[in-house]
Amino acid sequence: QSSSEDVSVWTKASASVMTPVKVSVQDEYTGKTNYCQTQQNIMGVSDDFFEFHPLELISGNYIYPGEINRRRAVLDENAAWQIFSSSDVIGMEFQIYNTVFEVAGVVRAEDNKVVSDVYPAFPMIYVHYDILEEIGLDSFLMCYEAVVPDPVSNYAKNIILEFFGINTMAEAEDNSEQESTLPVIIVDNTNRYSVS
Repeated sequence: QSSSEDVSVWTKASASVMTPVKVSVQDEYTGKTNYCQTQQNIMGVSDDFFEFHPLELISGNYIYPGEINRRRAVLDENAAWQIFSSSDVIGMEFQIYNTVFEVAGVVRAEDNKVVSDVYPAFPMIYVHYDILEEIGLDSFLMCYEAVVPDPVSNYAKNIILEFFGINTMAEAEDNSEQESTLPVIIVDNTNRYSVS
């Protein structure tokens, strides 16, 4: 028997802006710090990011919101090769700004036109969103996605507005004025999908 307190009627994911970083690896034999010659991009992800963006795993696992170790990372195959010269690097460690990360998994770099138009060609490192601020990187959200049931008109939109601090139970039924003050754009993609 499960508790209804842990059940959510909607799922969400978010991703930060990509930040270029220099990555280093400590040589286990000499203790010397070696910097990767190429620039990497780091992106903070949260909630169910890899459910929304199921990048193909080459090895290891994704990172998940409930993990105790927040310093785990997923590398795309380009980053894995440029940092470690291999894609079989699960459990290996690298550093960004003196913070050590453990490799949880390696994913295949996305290879389609939409992704290549949006994302730069630099190799990608995915980390827990909340660790960005801790290590001094930009934690500005680039994208917040949610799948919310919409049994009645504007139910889903009101949930999202409430998440961003707009009281949808206020006297005015039209929240467009409050919504226009948000530093985000809310896009409803319901019509893109059918029941099937």
